[in-house]
Amino acid sequence: MKKTKKLVILIAIAIISVAAVFFAVKFIYNNRYKKRIPELPDLKTLSAALQEQLSDARSKALRDPSSNNLGMMWMAFHSSTLYEKAIDCYNLAAEKDKTKWEWNYYLGYIYKEMGDSKTAIDNFTLVTQENPKVYLA
Repeated sequence: MKKTKKLVILIAIAIISVAAVFFAVKFIYNNRYKKRIPELPDLKTLSAALQEQLSDARSKALRDPSSNNLGMMWMAFHSSTLYEKAIDCYNLAAEKDKTKWEWNYYLGYIYKEMGDSKTAIDNFTLVTQENPKVYLA
């Protein structure tokens, strides 16, 4: 009976240890992205709806810096013509998930809007290398 009890305790300790290591690694990995999430600019000049959209997008990205949440933050910055902050978010999203060609596609368009044709073409070229069926790139 004592051996069974000790075995159960050892298994429980092992499971807790593995879970602790997993969460520590995930925290450290995500923290390096959280540190690079751009600060919100002075929002006084923006509409209340846009202020809320930017604040919500940043909160979600800080809570969970997934590629999608970083991309959503980019869209909020892009829609409010905060291009430099949008580029920072897209670069983070692209770095976080290198398998998503979409981030380079959107970067190409934002650089095109800013008049930087060379960088736009570079991003569109990356898209077509990754996914040749994206004819718009």
